[in-house]
Amino acid sequence: MVLPAGHKSCTLMISGGKMSANKTAHIDSVSFRELAEESAVQLSKLKTVGPNLVQPEKNWKFTPGKQLLDVESKSCMITLSSRQKTINAIMSQKLKLIPGKSYRLEFDSRADEKWTITAGIKISTAKLQKSFESSSQWQTHSMEMTVPSGANTDILTIWIGKIAPGKKISLKNISCRELEN
Repeated sequence: MVLPAGHKSCTLMISGGKMSANKTAHIDSVSFRELAEESAVQLSKLKTVGPNLVQPEKNWKFTPGKQLLDVESKSCMITLSSRQKTINAIMSQKLKLIPGKSYRLEFDSRADEKWTITAGIKISTAKLQKSFESSSQWQTHSMEMTVPSGANTDILTIWIGKIAPGKKISLKNISCRELEN
């Protein structure tokens, strides 16, 4: 992460799910380390290599299921809308990422109204994620990450919050590609 020029601080947000009453969550550790300027890697200048690791739209898992979520897939575009009530939607797909390698996740989005989309890779040791704002015009979103050593069970996840009935959000050109060394 690189703090934009003119900013003196950032906020670290830690979120969890599937908590039950009278249960405790434990966070092992959270750390930030400042990198020396010469150690900072400018991933955005690296080219992608190899194939898109994201499979066609038929390989996505949607939560909640189709009893609450309308999913329309055509021409490599996925459109989501809520059937009955405001819901949070999750799209996920298993990927095979190599520990120590860097990847770029990209997708385009368009929505009926401004929406926050959080996309990332959930691995056995961490969640590597970033939030994006969607609007009524097509926008391209991109994030880059390095998979920690010892990681496995890689799942590409896209979280879309508060989809109200009658509102739609569309995603297309979803890709995850390895970055050159």
